[in-house]
Amino acid sequence: MIRCFAINSHKMLRKFHESIYCTFQCDLVLFSWSYFVTILKQFANDNYKNESGIDFRIFNREKEHNMEDNRRTGSRSEGPKLPPTGTRVNESWRANRKTQTELRMPGSNVTVESKVRERQVEEERRTRMEMQRRKREMEEQQIRQRQEADRAGLQEDDMDNREGRTNTKQNRKGVSKKEMARKKRVKRLWMILGGEVLLLCLLLIAFTAHYANTKLNQLDYQEIEIGDLAINEGVEEKTNEYTTIALFGLDSRDVTSDKGNRSDTIIVASINNETKEVKLVSVYRDTYLELENPDGNYTGCYTKITHAYAYGGPKAAVATMNKNMDLQITEYVTVNFASLTDVVNDLGGITVNVDEAERQSVNVYLPETAQIAGMSYTPLYGTGDVTLDGLQAVTYCRIRNVGRGDIERSERQREVLSAILDKAKQSDLATLNQILDDVLPQISTSLSRKELLALMADVLEYELTETQGFPFVYRITYAMDETLGQDLSVDIPANLENNVLLLHEFLYDANIEPIGGGATADSSQTADDSLGNSGFTEEGTAEATTTEAIDEEDLYKPSAEVLRISNEIQTNTYTTPPEDPAFRGAYN
Repeated sequence: MIRCFAINSHKMLRKFHESIYCTFQCDLVLFSWSYFVTILKQFANDNYKNESGIDFRIFNREKEHNMEDNRRTGSRSEGPKLPPTGTRVNESWRANRKTQTELRMPGSNVTVESKVRERQVEEERRTRMEMQRRKREMEEQQIRQRQEADRAGLQEDDMDNREGRTNTKQNRKGVSKKEMARKKRVKRLWMILGGEVLLLCLLLIAFTAHYANTKLNQLDYQEIEIGDLAINEGVEEKTNEYTTIALFGLDSRDVTSDKGNRSDTIIVASINNETKEVKLVSVYRDTYLELENPDGNYTGCYTKITHAYAYGGPKAAVATMNKNMDLQITEYVTVNFASLTDVVNDLGGITVNVDEAERQSVNVYLPETAQIAGMSYTPLYGTGDVTLDGLQAVTYCRIRNVGRGDIERSERQREVLSAILDKAKQSDLATLNQILDDVLPQISTSLSRKELLALMADVLEYELTETQGFPFVYRITYAMDETLGQDLSVDIPANLENNVLLLHEFLYDANIEPIGGGATADSSQTADDSLGNSGFTEEGTAEATTTEAIDEEDLYKPSAEVLRISNEIQTNTYTTPPEDPAFRGAYN
């Protein structure tokens, strides 16, 4: 019995050893197989590359990781088929699976799985570095190509890069040499065209400057000193927003002579420097005023203002107007009747309205005008709206033995001047150039070339708004001309102070105190004879206006010189103003 037990125990122990040995052998086989598989994978990873040396399986690495997680968790997904959920799995299979996961590398505590992952991460890192290296090489190659294109003169003018923007895609592709050469040629053509336009502009400026200089050289320049112009104290402060110029018309062919020629036409032009509006005032040539002559001849004598130019030239004429009218005239322009004749002839004549009395008077004085101008004349036959030639237009401006004498004469002069300006605006450049060539040699002025060019630059902006005659209220009578020592027919400004107030209101929009109200019935007919002279109503009264209270400092008041001259004129000529202070025009 004991022997049987020993035998059975020996058999059972032998089977136990055999079982353990088999299990050990199984584990050894599994370990060897796993290690062999790992070596195969490593070998495959080292050789599974494309020709460029880049392992493209890195893009499927995420998928492989998901498959590995599925194998661990036992969930269903893409990859190797695993036992379905709920199926009973042999305990030995689970043990073998655990053994495979926890396999160690020989002689190390590092698991096979972690080692594989390390190798995969290392391969990914090497692949990224390889891609970055190739990208850098490509960019460096493009830089070398652009540098070579610069040396060859075929660099593309990349507008996007110049503005701070980059186009990486376009830079990678590059631009062909042919395309860059074409763009270079286009750029060169634009540069040539721009240079030609710039050269043309410079030539145009040079031609304009030469043309203006050539034309202005034909003028006679006469410089006058400000101290010789008798500008009354305080006038500068009230008229500095305007440019005031005196225009003189002589009945002589020589405009360069300072003395000996009477000014048949005297016009004061006021230019608003801001709005460019122009207003003209014709000073009647027989106006009785105190002469102011910087040369000393007849200074302080009372005479016709037309004599001032004859006694002291333009300086005396300008100084006389400044002193008697509180003006600030610093520049003048003098023309003769011959120049007016040339202007009208170059324009092809001007159209004005002529009545029968004026036609007859023109024909009477035409021979005298023709003799002064040195030309032949053609008599005037028509009336109404007729076209006058140069001599006829000048004679039409000079006659004063019809109508209201010097008053209508000034109106005719303004009418002719306005017609000339309107006709000149419609003329071509050739006609205007001919006018300049004919007129400029017959003009004398104190304006410098710089001042003339400044005025000419705004010539198209000037607008002639109104014209007027001075004095506004005057008496036609005889008075002693102290320069000649005899009585002459003159226009005496009744109350020069009020006339100067009205003058500044017209020329400079000055604020003045109201001079008077409505006219009396007795003065209505007298004022009706001077219609068109001052812009007043037919009854001889000033148009009714409503004035508001004005600050005393803003009111214009005549200077002490004007007040003195006004009192002396009334005392010496025994002239009293009309009873109606609102009366405008001529009276006896």
